[in-house]
Formats: sequence, structure tokens, C-alpha cells
Amino acid sequence: MEGGNKKSIRNALKKISSEGFLSKVYKPPIPDGMLQKLEAVSEEWLVNTKRNEFVFSQGMFIWEELKQQTIITVENAEEKIVAFLNIIPDHVKGEGTYDLIRKTADAPNGVIDFMMIALFNYLRENGFQAINIGFSPLSGLSNPHNFPERSMKFAYEKIRSFSHYKGLRQAKEKFSPGWQPKYLVYEDDYDLLKVPAVLTQVFKP
Repeated sequence: MEGGNKKSIRNALKKISSEGFLSKVYKPPIPDGMLQKLEAVSEEWLVNTKRNEFVFSQGMFIWEELKQQTIITVENAEEKIVAFLNIIPDHVKGEGTYDLIRKTADAPNGVIDFMMIALFNYLRENGFQAINIGFSPLSGLSNPHNFPERSMKFAYEKIRSFSHYKGLRQAKEKFSPGWQPKYLVYEDDYDLLKVPAVLTQVFKP
């Protein structure tokens, strides 16, 4: 939170707090009434963003699963939930992670940053040293070496249908993560060119 490059996050947190919003942590088992509120937020998010569940890069809203997980919400003064995320097992010692991030259409600007900072604080207070904020497909090709790699870089940067990947990278960059590259092993160039289409298919429920 320190430094000039985090000023926008600090301003967003201050603005949201001044409007009466606050973050809350709910430990499992989560009451059914709370799950109903979370499900309504999730459904509204899917409709407003015209998305399906991205089951390859994150989970689906499964009632029985969320009931046994820690939930962080952002709520207004009337206890209306405008955003939530669920903490899931990471299986790496000292590292935490999350799954779903959902918000309502009327949630204040910066609510995701507000909720992420609440998550960071919660994990730190509970003895975690790191957080896995997930991956960013197709990004990181700063120096493509051949035509297929240049094609993938072009698709990532210029083609609208891949804009989600670019936005995902930008949203995570603001938290100054330490990116770790992941690699694919392939036999010929055609296999590499099929990666975007394959990702599109596996993201579907």
C-alpha cells in the first residue's frame, strides 16, 4: 500500500470507506441465508458481464463447496452484499489463495481492490506469507521468437475476443506480483496456434 504507484488503490479504499462500505469475514459453515445472498450476487455478475463460469481458471458457484469455505464480503450500511470472494485451500505452506470474485452492478468503483486488500490483511493476520493470485493466460510474450509466438502476442494485444486475458493481467499487475512463467511443450507450430481455441473451450462449464 506504500509508494506513489499505489496511490490509486489508497484513494479507492478511502472513497469506498467514506461511502459506508466495509469488508466482513465469514467463517464456515456459512449459513444458508448468507449463501442465498452470495448466489444472488453471483448470478447478477454472470448476467451483467454476459459470461459463463470459467471452470478452467476458477471454480463455479457450488453451494456445498462455499458453505465450507471462508468468505470475504463487501457490504453497505444496510448489510447488502455488493461483492464477495471465497478462500480455498492452496496446499502450499504459508501461501493462501482465492477462487470466485463476484460483484453487483451497483457496486462502487474500486470494490475489487477494496476486497483484495481485505483478503491480504486477513491472510497476513492469520500467519500467511504469500498469496497466489492466479495465472494470466497468453500474457508475458514480450520477445516472440517465431511466427506462431508473434501470432499469439498479436491475438493477446489486438483481438477483442482475447481482451479478457489482457484485462486480467492489468488487474493483477496493480498489486506488484512476482510473475512466474509457465511453458507449453509442443511438437510443431500448428499445435501452438491452437492454444487460444483450446483455452476458450476448457473455460466453458
